[in-house]
Amino acid sequence: MSKSSAETYDEKLAKAFKLLLTHSSPEAIEICEALEKESPARSEHLFLLAVTALVLDDPSTALDLFTQGHLRSPEYLEFTQALASLNAQLGNLNDSVYYAKLGLVAESHPVLKNMIPPQLSNVEDSLKYSKHSYYNIEGWIALHKRKYSEAADYAQKEISLKSDDADSYFLLARAYAGMKRYQDGIHAIKQAIRYDPPNEEQLNFLGDLLRLTGNISEALEVYEEVIRRNPASSDSKNRVVCALGYSSEHQWYDAEAAAKSVLSLFADQEKKSGKGVQRQLPNPLERIRVAYLVNEFAISKYATFLETMLANRDEDLFRVNVYQQYSQPYMADSSLRAVADDWREVYDIDDLTLAKIIENDDIHVLIDMCGFESGNRHALLAKKVCPIQLNWLGFPLLAAAPVNDAVLVDGTVCNKEHLQNEEYHKVDGCVICYPGGSIGIELSNKNESPLAQNGFVTFGSAFEPSSLEANANLWSKILSSIPNSTLIVGGTGGIEQIMESKLESLFSDRDIAKRVKILHPSQTPTGRAEFLERIDVYLDANNPVGVDIVCDAMWMGAPVISLLGDRPNMRLSASAIKAAGYEHWIAENDHEFINLVKELCAGPAQITSLRKELRGTLLTSDLCNKVRYMERMEASIKLLCEKQLAV
Repeated sequence: MSKSSAETYDEKLAKAFKLLLTHSSPEAIEICEALEKESPARSEHLFLLAVTALVLDDPSTALDLFTQGHLRSPEYLEFTQALASLNAQLGNLNDSVYYAKLGLVAESHPVLKNMIPPQLSNVEDSLKYSKHSYYNIEGWIALHKRKYSEAADYAQKEISLKSDDADSYFLLARAYAGMKRYQDGIHAIKQAIRYDPPNEEQLNFLGDLLRLTGNISEALEVYEEVIRRNPASSDSKNRVVCALGYSSEHQWYDAEAAAKSVLSLFADQEKKSGKGVQRQLPNPLERIRVAYLVNEFAISKYATFLETMLANRDEDLFRVNVYQQYSQPYMADSSLRAVADDWREVYDIDDLTLAKIIENDDIHVLIDMCGFESGNRHALLAKKVCPIQLNWLGFPLLAAAPVNDAVLVDGTVCNKEHLQNEEYHKVDGCVICYPGGSIGIELSNKNESPLAQNGFVTFGSAFEPSSLEANANLWSKILSSIPNSTLIVGGTGGIEQIMESKLESLFSDRDIAKRVKILHPSQTPTGRAEFLERIDVYLDANNPVGVDIVCDAMWMGAPVISLLGDRPNMRLSASAIKAAGYEHWIAENDHEFINLVKELCAGPAQITSLRKELRGTLLTSDLCNKVRYMERMEASIKLLCEKQLAV
């Protein structure tokens, strides 16, 4: 047997590297190609081949080889460093940032760390040679930091130099959206599409802006156009499902079919790969490891409900992790991190790497809070990375089989037809638990009755663009029937002047229109807290995502009259009100809704009394009983685990 045939993989790799250092590239390539045949699962020789390609001034081949190696060994830091730097040098800024963030969770390889060229080990230096403009690079960085005005300034500076640059207009549109200047954003994104018509990301963002301004039908048309061009566009199909969550009643009927359409894409891909085999629970199962997958939508709407789940678990029976699917921190993060066993930022980690992380964390139950909103991980979930995968509060609370096993619901959130479907797992009681108001609400609370001070009833309602017309009709009838009453609309962030004008135009009676006020964040130092302080009764109707403000309103002593919605995401508020013990505040239709408001306002003393007593009642209700709630939720999770173990 020759000495060469007895050499180990590592010895051959080291020999090839020495040959490359002595400018013997052909011999180094020959050894690496032989290693590919001998050890096709290893990746180190691909790294060396990629470095050789760079030496031979072939960056395209180098990029391809680095990518192949990373797919084989996503845990190696040197692949992510090389890909981040090389993409930056080639002008692929988004890919560069993506791989740079992957490097945050990667580990250095003892051999590859000595092979990586200096020009690939520093991403910041590589950005200096990027083909992207300085203004655009700085603008995207500012956008990532939520410095939206600064990002818009950089985009406009670049546009002044190059008026047909689609990327600059896209950046400007994103910045305007962050500033809630949605109409300006729509104008900017249309310019981007004008200069780069085939760009799916830009078209989808146009649809997003249309959705944010309440133009749901137009948004759906844009998403459908992308799907016509590319039937495999999962991003657009996810957006269709979310838009339908805000749509009219007749459009909503298409939501379940749309959800199945997008999920089947990922399930079919996994079937073809032959790798989608669901992991099994260990038996015996002594301590259940649960992880929550949380995107920006979920953390902004449901952080208080997640904190209840994390902080009040039975630590002897449950260990909890959180996988963060959003880039910038939220105020709630610190309190959530304090009660989680582990917290990982995974928003820019590819599915294969995250699958390995989840496997290494030995997660038994993965609870998806992303739903179909941006930041979802359907491709990952389709790989069946956990023995049990559940949806909890993931918008719009639809079953996500075959990607998830079931969605956790209660008897109010879902109708009887859904509850007969195994894809909807009914928990006893309410599917959420409200632990109390935010810090801002607590600091601001004066607990004074506006009715007692003003002498008339002040209603409050959230500003939801998608339901303005339906709600304006309800509001008008209520204000007409309650003398001298007023309505404050707000509590949900900034409102554009054009949307304010649209709302005003919906009231045909000018006297009624004058009794409607819009409360802007600039007028309320404490935001939602001050909005709720100023109202006597909160009107909850046609709001796709309103359960958080409904709970806060009751906490502040404002009774809530709620219109039972026609879909799960619109019925979550009713579930919370029922759990609070006020089922009689829930209306089945518009006529009943108006009558309930009139009945409540017929006794002013009742409203002022509730202002003082409602919080105390809430604290003793099922909605705020954390112990009983966790017993029910943990029992549901244990039951699902027992069912799988019994198979």
